[in-house]
Amino acid sequence: MKEIIGRFLGLEVGVEKWIYQNRFKIIRFLIAAIFLRLFSAVPYLNLIISPEYVYYLMVIAGILIFNIKVSGLIISAIFLFIVSFGFFAMGTVEIAESVGNFIYVILFFGALKAIFAYE
Repeated sequence: MKEIIGRFLGLEVGVEKWIYQNRFKIIRFLIAAIFLRLFSAVPYLNLIISPEYVYYLMVIAGILIFNIKVSGLIISAIFLFIVSFGFFAMGTVEIAESVGNFIYVILFFGALKAIFAYE
């Protein structure tokens, strides 16, 4: 039944096609993420790249490697804002603040891409 629904909606074929088309970008992103994580653990370099900044740098690397359009960045920022509001409503302000920081990074790079027309 699961296969029938997946085939009917075309999601499974679409995801497989996207993975096949972007396989080298996925590998580049994974290598960049691994190196960022390793650099945050190296002595004296971890003073510059702290573990908190690694996730922000991974978001920036994902935006640059996958060449996400400005409209996609705005839609993802709106989605994260809704998620952040949910965390705020539940009383976990720290998580909402962290998600808000990701929203800021995404919108900042979206604005840079819109200004410099990097599409």
